[in-house]
Amino acid sequence: MELHGFGDASEKGYEACVYLRVHVENSSYKVSLVPSKSRDAPIKTITLPRLELMGSLLCSRLVNFVKNALNLDNSVRVRRWADFTIALSWIQGDASKKDIFVANREREGNTVVKDKKEISTESTVACLNVQGVPENPLIDLDQFSKLSKVLRVTAYVLRFIRNCKISQNKVEGPLITEEIDFAKLKLIYCIQREVFSVEIKALLGNKAIPQWSKLRNLDPFLDDKRLLRIKGRLEFSNLDYDTKHPVIIPNGQFAKLLIRFQHEFLKHAGVDTVISSLRNSFWIIGMRRLAKTVMKECLSCRWHDSKPCSQPVAPLPKERVRSSPPFDVTGLGYAGPLFCADCSSKKFYVLLYTCGVVRALHLELTVSLSLPDCLLAIRRFVAGEVYLVSYIQIMQTFVAAKYEVQRMYSHLAPKWNFIAPRAPWWGSWWERLIRSVEKDTKSELCK
Repeated sequence: MELHGFGDASEKGYEACVYLRVHVENSSYKVSLVPSKSRDAPIKTITLPRLELMGSLLCSRLVNFVKNALNLDNSVRVRRWADFTIALSWIQGDASKKDIFVANREREGNTVVKDKKEISTESTVACLNVQGVPENPLIDLDQFSKLSKVLRVTAYVLRFIRNCKISQNKVEGPLITEEIDFAKLKLIYCIQREVFSVEIKALLGNKAIPQWSKLRNLDPFLDDKRLLRIKGRLEFSNLDYDTKHPVIIPNGQFAKLLIRFQHEFLKHAGVDTVISSLRNSFWIIGMRRLAKTVMKECLSCRWHDSKPCSQPVAPLPKERVRSSPPFDVTGLGYAGPLFCADCSSKKFYVLLYTCGVVRALHLELTVSLSLPDCLLAIRRFVAGEVYLVSYIQIMQTFVAAKYEVQRMYSHLAPKWNFIAPRAPWWGSWWERLIRSVEKDTKSELCK
């Protein structure tokens, strides 16, 4: 007589079962399932190896329960089987070197078996690595980067299958729209069966969707083509059937290809535009996050949205950032020419003064760019006050005015600084105001 316990786990829960193997006549054995138990995974998410360790602990408890219930002696061979190597290494290792969670369950699992068994426990714990062969999908979507190519390849595969089944009227030539549409529906059908198999089985059996399912709040149903769709509240509207009941697409490679196709079809539209257009036919789980990922991977969008290279901006001069009375630091520049309706043949100019610290503004109207008119405008502006520094456009009128002002005011004359020739951006803090003044002054003089 032998006892064989099996423990396993998944992200949704962990379980264990015990089989009794009895030798009968003619060198044959009879195997019977004695008990089995399952537990839901904790609400707090833990790793899969820890869940497998909890499955091993449940298996040890179940084996001990069967031995006590059947009053089996120590001559009965006991084996525990599992398909995980990480938990096995934890069980066989030193518990003092592990964290509290692993160490406590390891000690309990080994104690449950060793307390009731007198024979050697190397035959007590065994590991059987059994890995199921996953079912191959219709097409490996990870090998494609374009939705159109996936649909065409799928359509050709389905055409080949159809031609193999039907000896007459074989389809040849280029693909038609109906074949591509059928390929899309077939892909969606297979993807839904691969991801939402439990939900589809529950709907076919008229049962409720499990609480842990991502489709729980979407109220899904199966249409006449057995595709998962959302019921919604627009059933009696005049919208299309796909808009009222969009097809559910799981988060994966197919959804990513679908979003990328729509993004390029809409000429690299933004996230909200792509989502709005896709929801007319599809409901993709986690669509917004997936759409942002597609936008970040789009090379054209990265080129278009990239920031231009710019030189680091130098700090402002000390005269412009220190506290001072208005117009202690002044910028000068001419605006114009301006024309007046009363004197259509005469040009007028505006000499603009702007404070470099508080950005105060003073305007003087002149009838020409000559030196006498410039000096008159400066004298009207100064009016007996003392100014320290002036930043001025470099033009012949201002160069000549510098020496005349120094001659008139002697040691009280302000300090003059000229910007570089043909570099008006050096005086941007008054050039920007010149544009505004020219626009406003022209309209006023024409009245």
